[in-house]
Amino acid sequence: KWEIGPVSLNGVFAVECHATSTSTPGACDHAEPSGRVGVVWGDDRLALLSNVSRYVRVPTLGEMYGLSATVHGARDLVPESAISGEIGVRAEARSCSALPPVTSRSGASASRRTSTTAAS
Repeated sequence: KWEIGPVSLNGVFAVECHATSTSTPGACDHAEPSGRVGVVWGDDRLALLSNVSRYVRVPTLGEMYGLSATVHGARDLVPESAISGEIGVRAEARSCSALPPVTSRSGASASRRTSTTAAS
């Protein structure tokens, strides 16, 4: 996480190694980069958010080689990848003293939170 004034930058990067071949056990057949980068601009009360990510989904062994004699696989399947993005706003609502007292219930008992004001 890097912060410069009101801007915060977060990132995660990885290289995923997937072995889907039976010819060389433990070998990396597909190495795919994945990760995400997010930026937050603002403070605790109001912030603009953005995120860009890349993900990879490698076919399962069942999808490639089949699950049974009746469910056949497709050996020419390749990993799927996509890039996605998000934008948003996070805002904190201010409390209002004109709201009625809050009542919450826990089990059979009830509690009530009230505020008192001194009279002059």
